Amino acid sequence: GVVDGSDPRYLFHSVEAQIRSLAEAAAMLQDWDLALSSYRLLIPDLKRDKAHCEVGLANIGAALSLFAADAKPSHQDDFLDASYAAFQRVSLSRYCVHVSLLHASILQSRDRHAEAAERLIRATCGEVSDLGSSILYEEAARCFMRVSPVPHMRKASLHLVHAGHRYLKSGVKAHGVRCYRLALRAYQGK
Repeated sequence: GVVDGSDPRYLFHSVEAQIRSLAEAAAMLQDWDLALSSYRLLIPDLKRDKAHCEVGLANIGAALSLFAADAKPSHQDDFLDASYAAFQRVSLSRYCVHVSLLHASILQSRDRHAEAAERLIRATCGEVSDLGSSILYEEAARCFMRVSPVPHMRKASLHLVHAGHRYLKSGVKAHGVRCYRLALRAYQGK
């Protein structure tokens, strides 16, 4: 099994490892086209070998190459969604959370806050601790508050309530109460 994200089939001398090294070197030199084409060459081979963790990592590299090249956002979304799915297939929820946080950051940088919130909420469905889920829900609520031109305050409040509940379940009462108070503000005076 894969524990640290590396598959023993892809040691340094393998062709796949060499292609990944080329992609990483190209990224360090900011040659985004070469990095992206290397990752695109690598991903089908990894999928064929059912090396899901490696597929997830290669998809992240491709998405970051596209982001750095300021390319079409929809392609970045496709790579990051594929990465999430690959990690989910092998029950690597920690990696799923990392991909979701990365994806949300990219989406927020492009003022796509509602979509960022959806990615954060999706990450709470795995084997994430109550404390981790509460942080993700709270950040999703913040994303809903940043939607423009009209913030989604009811959705934000709902996810603040979820965050408060999870904070209380994890024993962090002060943060739970804070989230409940923030959610209550949206409904006072209505």
